[in-house]
Amino acid sequence: MKFEKVDIKLLLVLISVLVLTSFLVVFFMRLAAALYIYMVGGGFEFSWAQNLILSARGGVGGGVVLGIGVWVMSKLEEKKNRKVDKK
Repeated sequence: MKFEKVDIKLLLVLISVLVLTSFLVVFFMRLAAALYIYMVGGGFEFSWAQNLILSARGGVGGGVVLGIGVWVMSKLEEKKNRKVDKK
């Protein structure tokens, strides 16, 4: 999917992709930490429901901020390129 201009549609795509990516990274890092503790110390204590909720909170918090930040940077670059093209 290629976007020709920076608009709200791109903002929504960026936010949704980055929320999903952040959620997956946080969740799998928590799972990896639980597996490491299991291998080193013994017991596997991993609450699936609790970790899904905490990962969702982290994914939404990080993904929305990252999505808006990337969109703002793209918008500024688009305006800068427009000024250069006018000259």
